[in-house]
Amino acid sequence: MPDQTQVASLNVSGANNQFVVTLTFDEGDRCLLSDQLVAFEYWASANNNRANAAKRGSELTARFVDPDYQSNVTRYWWTRPLYANGETGDWYPASASAGVSATTRRIVTNDIEDDAITTEKLVANAVTADKASFNSLSAVTSSFGDANFSGVVKDSTGNIINIDFTSGTIDCSGGFSFG
Repeated sequence: MPDQTQVASLNVSGANNQFVVTLTFDEGDRCLLSDQLVAFEYWASANNNRANAAKRGSELTARFVDPDYQSNVTRYWWTRPLYANGETGDWYPASASAGVSATTRRIVTNDIEDDAITTEKLVANAVTADKASFNSLSAVTSSFGDANFSGVVKDSTGNIINIDFTSGTIDCSGGFSFG
């Protein structure tokens, strides 16, 4: 039998609640059609024992993404080639207790650099009045639309502000008003 495609290296990284698996391979001598590579199988286990691994997918690519995990999940990974004749190649890593491990994570503040987002990323109406609550609010000019206020409102000196929306003004106890 001619030399077949063999996995040469396997790299796994835990990303935002998913695993990204990449590999390199040596093509070998694929002269016979029956020995043709059709996919790489990707297997993972919660412990470092290939006997407990489950097949997570097959792809004819050297990159595989396994999504839908929670944060802080560790998996151990193995892969092997699958040929057109139904046979599989050697496991990589070869040892059943030497899986390549990685742990998922979630996006944290340091993952996004200051000023990295330069345009608006919220879709219209993503933040609505029923989703917003403020302990303090200040503005030079504002249009609140159909706003509802509750609680005690004070100016910067601690004076209680009386709000009268029927007249369209805000009267302050300090003797001045906003109109």
